[in-house]
Amino acid sequence: MSTTHDTKTSIVSSDSTEYGLSFRELQETFRFCPESEALLRLKGRSNEVGMRIPFLHLGTSRYKHVRINGKKYLLHRVVWALAHGRWPGSGMQVDHIDRDTRNNHPDNLREVTASQNQRNRSANKITGLYGVYGRGKGYRVGVTRNGKRFMSRTIPDLSVAAFVSDVLRVLVYGQDDITIEQLNDDDRFALFFASAVNADDPSGAVETAISACL
Repeated sequence: MSTTHDTKTSIVSSDSTEYGLSFRELQETFRFCPESEALLRLKGRSNEVGMRIPFLHLGTSRYKHVRINGKKYLLHRVVWALAHGRWPGSGMQVDHIDRDTRNNHPDNLREVTASQNQRNRSANKITGLYGVYGRGKGYRVGVTRNGKRFMSRTIPDLSVAAFVSDVLRVLVYGQDDITIEQLNDDDRFALFFASAVNADDPSGAVETAISACL
């Protein structure tokens, strides 16, 4: 899922900082150039000024850094900040939507909590589904809530397990972008169904969801 950034309407906050660097100092160091998909360095060493830093990082390391005043800053956080007119909020992370840490285009970046960032993972390699794991001749559904892992009983049918997983993840994580992106069923019925079950009773929610598929 892509997000659109309108830099013309961004509210610039010169008060926000990242490791001692104010947002205004960041603006003075780099020009945000979405039309050329890059940053242009305005300040720095003489051999750095005028340097173009592409959003797409083709190096071997997972994360690209840029150096400002002798300190290293993550490129994807710098790009996000310049696209939104502020540094990310306290304790917030910047997630790569497509999970490719080399793709630092602003449309591929979003501000998330640490737990949301952890949830943006690929589907299970065996089942091809989110939150559904093979178990003997059946399947189990798993979600993590408040640091505790819940696993359902074994469900014989894969399509039923997919629906149960959607319902549980809507209940536990809410209808945020990551939950919507990772729905196993395209009809999104789980979004409606989840409102009719008890979020505090995951085992009961599993049985209710299974019964709805019979």
